[in-house]
Amino acid sequence: MQGEFNGLKSLILKENSSAYYIHCFAHQFQLTLIVVAKKHSSIGSFFNIVTRLVNIIEGSCKCRNMLREKQIEKVFEGIAKSEIKTGQCLNKKMALKRPEDTHRSSHYGTLINLMHLFSFVIDVLEYIGENGSDDLQRAEAIDLLDINNRFKFVFVLHLMKKVLGITYELSQVLQRRAQDIVNVMNLVKVSKYNLQVIREMVRNLCYLSYWNFMVNMI
Repeated sequence: MQGEFNGLKSLILKENSSAYYIHCFAHQFQLTLIVVAKKHSSIGSFFNIVTRLVNIIEGSCKCRNMLREKQIEKVFEGIAKSEIKTGQCLNKKMALKRPEDTHRSSHYGTLINLMHLFSFVIDVLEYIGENGSDDLQRAEAIDLLDINNRFKFVFVLHLMKKVLGITYELSQVLQRRAQDIVNVMNLVKVSKYNLQVIREMVRNLCYLSYWNFMVNMI
C-alpha cells in the first residue's frame, strides 16, 4: 500500500498530487498489539511455536487431509449422538493458517482454530513423529508434541486467545467505512479496562504460585 515506487499510495499520487493518504487504523492497531505482545519473550516464543505447528501440518497434503478427516469423523460422531446440530453454514471444516503480523485478526483466527483442533493436531503430530518422511521431520514433530503437552503452552494459548478476543471487536469497528468515533472511543475504554483485569489476574496467579512454591519448600 505504501510502496515508494509501485505502492497504491504512490500510483494514486502520480494521478493526483493533492490526494491525502490515511493509514488504516485497524492495520495500525493490529501491528501495535502484536509487536507489543511479542516483546515479552514467552509470547514471542509461543507464536514461533504456532508458526512451526502450521508449517509442519499445512506443509504436507497428507497431514492436511488427516486433519480434515479427523474433523469429519468428529462431526459424524456428534451428529449420530445428537450432540451437534446440522444446517447450512454449520460444521465448517477448519484449517491452521500461519498468523501474519500485517493481516488483521489473523493471529486471533489462528488461535481459535488451534483450540478447536487441538486434540486432532496432537494426533497428527504423533503420526508424523512415528511415520515422518525423514529424521528431521520426525524430530520436529516429537519436539512440538512435547511442547504442546506442557501446561505453559496451553496456558499462553488461552491467555492470548482471551487478550486478542478483547481487542477483536475494536478491530472490526476500525475497519468500517462509516466511523463512529464515539463508539470507537467507548470500545477503547472497555478494551483497556478488560486488559487491565487480565493483567491483575495473571499477576495474582504469579504471586499465588510463588507463595505456594515457598510454602512447599519450607
